[in-house]
Amino acid sequence: MGTASQPRVNESLDHRTVLPRFAQHPCPARRPPQPRRHGGRSGCRMGAPPRRRSAMTRLPLALAILAALAGPALAVGLSDPPASLAPAQAALEGGDWNEAIRLLNPIVQAEPRNADALNLMGFALRKAGRLGEAAPFYQAALRADPRHRGALEYQGELFLLLGDRAAAEANLAKLTELCGTCEEREELAAALAGS
Repeated sequence: MGTASQPRVNESLDHRTVLPRFAQHPCPARRPPQPRRHGGRSGCRMGAPPRRRSAMTRLPLALAILAALAGPALAVGLSDPPASLAPAQAALEGGDWNEAIRLLNPIVQAEPRNADALNLMGFALRKAGRLGEAAPFYQAALRADPRHRGALEYQGELFLLLGDRAAAEANLAKLTELCGTCEEREELAAALAGS
C-alpha cells in the first residue's frame, strides 16, 4: 500500500507534521502545561461551555446604554420628551402658554415628583405672566432633582423678573458648578448681563 517513505493511512501519524498548519488542533497534545492565572484553566477549551462574564465587564456597556437614553435637555424641556410631555412641549414651542398649562396640569398632579413636568409648568406659567404661580413649580422641580439645569436656569430668570438679582446669581453659580459652560448657564448669564 505505502512505500517506506510514505506512511499508510491507518498508521499512527503525528497530526502536527502531516496536516497543514491551519488545520492543526489549537492545543497540541504535547504542549507543556501553562501556569494558571487568576483562577483560569490551562489547556484546551474546545468543546467547553463559554466562560461567563462578570458583572464588572458588562457595567461599561450598561452605562453607555443609559447615557444614550438620557439625552440632553433643550431650552424649553427635553430633546425627546416622554409621550406624556410631547403635546405640552409642542404647545410651548408654539408659544401657546395656556394650552401648555392645560396639558401639564393633569401630569403634574399625577406625577408630583416629575422634575421635567414641574419645570415645564413653571416655564409656561412664567411665560404667561403668572410669576407668583410659577415659583412653586420651579421649587418643586428642584426638590425632585436639585441638579435640574433647566429649572435652575428658568428659576434664575424668574428671580430677575421679580427683582432678586442675588438669587439669580446664586443659580448661575450652581449652574457653573454643575456644567461649566452649558447652554442653560450661558442663557442665564446672558439674562443677567442684559438686566
